[in-house]
Amino acid sequence: MPTDQPLAALAGEAVSEAGPGGGEPRVGQGLWEHEREMREAHKDLAGAGLRQPAGPVRAHGPAVLQDFHHTRGDEPG
Repeated sequence: MPTDQPLAALAGEAVSEAGPGGGEPRVGQGLWEHEREMREAHKDLAGAGLRQPAGPVRAHGPAVLQDFHHTRGDEPG
């Protein structure tokens, strides 16, 4: 039987992945424990043309990554 900590992590991750309305991905969606820092980074970079997420957050070694749409359509996100 899972302990409270892993169960809470699984529940948080499920809620994070479901998102509001289940439509477009939101900033930080996918790894709920990193949502706050992802939202803060997104807020800091929004003035540089960073727009809405193109997909969920994913772990990459010690880093956390999320692809975003941006205002320059001819360059990769």
